Amino acid sequence: MADPINACTELNSEIYSGKAILIKRGGCPFLDKISNAQRANVSATIIINTQPGILRMDSLKRYESYNITVPATMVSTSAGEKLSKLAGETITFSIDSDITASLWDGLRNSVTAEQWPLDFDESKEMFLKLKEEHGSSEERMDFIENAFRDTGMEAEEWLDEQADASP
Repeated sequence: MADPINACTELNSEIYSGKAILIKRGGCPFLDKISNAQRANVSATIIINTQPGILRMDSLKRYESYNITVPATMVSTSAGEKLSKLAGETITFSIDSDITASLWDGLRNSVTAEQWPLDFDESKEMFLKLKEEHGSSEERMDFIENAFRDTGMEAEEWLDEQADASP
């Protein structure tokens, strides 16, 4: 875990050199976080999103990021919480080639507020379809459930009923 957690100031290379570092989103631009981590000689940076889902990390002026060579990725809030509990342990990552940025972008675009039908039954049907498509991913389901909850109290109550009925 970065200290400070948002990595908006210099990091101690004696502590982080050669390690992957968890950094929480917020407080300063992504480029500042990644630059501070790179100067501390980390092997990789993992940004924990503070909002549902993930997003593309970008540099507003691309030329400012030309010297960045350290790998950087973003994980969802729930994945970040799980990784935080494992901080200090040896962790192995594998790549799921079916999960791409375009998948997340498409999902984000399909659950924006204006995409949900106004009729609750139609919204519920859309939710169930999305659940069928993305149910294998806890992170995507968290994202979809949050978007569905934002449609109103009926969705909130229905999801709570579903959770109570689950074993």
